Amino acid sequence: MFEYFNVGAFLMFILISVPMLFAREKYLLVLSGLLMLLLFYNAYSTYNDVKNNIRYFKDNNNLICFSGGGLYTSANKYSVSKQEGWHRQKNYFKKESLLIRADKCELQ
Repeated sequence: MFEYFNVGAFLMFILISVPMLFAREKYLLVLSGLLMLLLFYNAYSTYNDVKNNIRYFKDNNNLICFSGGGLYTSANKYSVSKQEGWHRQKNYFKKESLLIRADKCELQ
């Protein structure tokens, strides 16, 4: 689960929360605790998505996966299944030289 933990957001959280600790305002401490819980929830949710998508893949279901995309481009869609020649490599789906993260997929 911790491979999906957002380390950059955690470091920003630490940098922002240090001055809050010196202020000793209770609402700031509660808010920082909630933010920390959200970081852990996001990692846990992503981990569960990966587990479910890998289970769907092993059960020979067809997945629609997204790769790429950004501010000025749209994401590419790929149909992923064992019948189409895809296989699993750790937490990715691989076909030839293309790797797609397993958390970026949804069941078709």
